[in-house]
Amino acid sequence: MKEIAFGLVFAALVALGAAALAVQPRPDLPVAVFMAPGRPTEDALQAVVAADGVLLSQFPVVVTLGRGTQFIDRLYQAGALFVGDATALGLCITHSQEGASYAWN
Repeated sequence: MKEIAFGLVFAALVALGAAALAVQPRPDLPVAVFMAPGRPTEDALQAVVAADGVLLSQFPVVVTLGRGTQFIDRLYQAGALFVGDATALGLCITHSQEGASYAWN
């Protein structure tokens, strides 16, 4: 029984690790900004402004685009709880010079 429990826990940890790696934000691509529970959307918008980002969408999650590797760090410094790759999270299906299309459009 211990072996089964160990296997399940190990598999869950591996899955969580893989998921965390898959949603790591990448510079110069759209990112999703999540604030702490209970904080209004305006806080996420203020974080985007403070980080010098471009707002792509604000519903249901704030999706933004910024330049450079420091953009993600600036979002966290402005109060973001989690910043993830919008495409990997299924929030931004495609992104190009002409614009982005979103999963909820």
